[in-house]
Amino acid sequence: MAVQAKSAHPLLPLTFLRNRVRAAGYLGLTFLNAATAAMFFLLVLYMQNVLDYSPLANGLAWVPYCLAFRLGLRVALATMPKVGARAVITIGLTTAALGMGWLALIPADGNFWSSLLPGMLVLGFGGGYTFPATQTAALSELSMQDAGLGSGIITTLGQLGQVLGLTALVAVSLSITPDSGASGDEAVVDGFGVGLAIAAGILLAGALLAAATFGKANRDVAKLA
Repeated sequence: MAVQAKSAHPLLPLTFLRNRVRAAGYLGLTFLNAATAAMFFLLVLYMQNVLDYSPLANGLAWVPYCLAFRLGLRVALATMPKVGARAVITIGLTTAALGMGWLALIPADGNFWSSLLPGMLVLGFGGGYTFPATQTAALSELSMQDAGLGSGIITTLGQLGQVLGLTALVAVSLSITPDSGASGDEAVVDGFGVGLAIAAGILLAGALLAAATFGKANRDVAKLA
């Protein structure tokens, strides 16, 4: 970062990151990817090792999530021209946090219909609702010359968020399990619940930070035509 600041032709000009709308898009995307990457890993383990799902059943269990995500995308594209990216990101991440909070309550003797499906639907919709707004904000006010740089930052931050979320939250989940005072599946699920609860907090923090980063003067910036 110090080298880039002193370079006459930096790979990433620091002034590029000072745009509040783009910064809000970067924050929303990073927080969303960090939380959902850990969620996918932990719930796959939960379904496979605790609920004894086969690989096929595990895969099919994610179909409702994908459908809810697609619905969220469509609703976001319809509402963003009216309310702007700021509102969509804030509402979307908050909705996703509620769904993640439900999943954090998974019990060792849970089932798909009551323990997983409601949270997956709410989380999927919230994630889908958030995604196009983060992309729009992250590419806001970019010239043709900087379009490639903006796209590269989105890809890098998306992958970085996934890596950090997966490694940190999974490590926390597994480290808590031996000390939970429970045994067997209950001990494992206790750790999963803590990791998912932290993921819910990350989503809520992302909603608040993104809304604050936009600023009052940028409420209606990045609306789709």
